[in-house]
Amino acid sequence: MDLRKRVGRLVAAGALLAGSLVGVSATSASAGESGAEAFCNTVDQVRNSSSGFGFFLGTVPVHTHPYGACAATNYRSGTKFYYWCYRYNDYGNFWIFGRVAGSDFIGWVYSPNVTWETGSLNSCDPS
Repeated sequence: MDLRKRVGRLVAAGALLAGSLVGVSATSASAGESGAEAFCNTVDQVRNSSSGFGFFLGTVPVHTHPYGACAATNYRSGTKFYYWCYRYNDYGNFWIFGRVAGSDFIGWVYSPNVTWETGSLNSCDPS
């Protein structure tokens, strides 16, 4: 396991042990839900802390949260995506939060679905 993944998991585990995950309201998850479904009903509060961008590879779903089970809007291949920050979800998958170029639409993209062109990409969680 690479160092970035370990650090990301340690940060997430520490935040969960403290009772909340930065940018996620743990109390907004519905009773009885677990895993991705619980996080799909939370509120993410992230800020733009990166300068990178890339382009979508194929038709790409931009999700409301960093889980494939959460609601998504599809965008065409080649659409430019501005990176705001990244996060590993509970399954260890690397997701990028950002904005679709030419719009105000923001959301999460699973990292293999977008190219890396230039700029920075920083964690959504404080270190």
